[in-house]
Amino acid sequence: MSPAGVRRQLGRRSSGSVARARPARPSRREGRPSPGPSVAHRGEPPLLEFRLPNPGDPHWARELVSRWDARIRLRSCRTIGRDGRRLLQVSEISVRPEAMPSVERFLRHRPELRQLSMVRAGPTKLFARTVEKANPVCTRLISEGAFCTSCRFLAGTAPGMPPWTVVLPKGPVAQQVLRSFGATGGTARGEVVPMRAFRPSKGMTERQSRALETAQSLGYYAFPRKGRLSDVSRALGVSRSTVAELLRRAEAKVVTDSLTG
Repeated sequence: MSPAGVRRQLGRRSSGSVARARPARPSRREGRPSPGPSVAHRGEPPLLEFRLPNPGDPHWARELVSRWDARIRLRSCRTIGRDGRRLLQVSEISVRPEAMPSVERFLRHRPELRQLSMVRAGPTKLFARTVEKANPVCTRLISEGAFCTSCRFLAGTAPGMPPWTVVLPKGPVAQQVLRSFGATGGTARGEVVPMRAFRPSKGMTERQSRALETAQSLGYYAFPRKGRLSDVSRALGVSRSTVAELLRRAEAKVVTDSLTG
């Protein structure tokens, strides 16, 4: 037998000796293996939404509503600093044109506002970025991973304003926060209104939506353009590159949704 024939013969024998065994299929009696807990609960957001009693705390936003019939929409709210004891908020304030100078003077002379920057978005609209000492309740909620979908300082200030709504992680954390809620920050105890599972929208993210709405309000999409990227950046308190990325992603989703119907 030639050397090539010997190699072919050995190759057949070796391939047969190391053939991989196929995994045995489960019998019908055994049934299919059940999926693990991570698969069983996939898609279920571990968040709960609580509607809480209006606390009625004194705040500059409440005074704006009572004195000038202002309409305030909170665009951003988070604690800053290493200890999380300062609260950064971006508010969209709408008032009558004749009241705008008074509102600006009022905000400039508020002693609790450690930082303030304002951007006019027209004769009736103002964006205010404020930094002040954080309320103990806000600090506690944010430190536990919670966030508000409507602000405690604006709840109940005008007809149609939503109640104070907080989203908390499901589990022991939510129960601990709610048990200590009445003793934190001097807020009176009250009945927690029915809660439900919180499910965020499947479209653009909250940051993308906020950036898009802010840009539109500032006239960034007007023709001719009235607002600049730097105006949107200053109103949101983030860098221009961050705003540009948020707007590009949001615009892409809007275009995709409109073309796909």
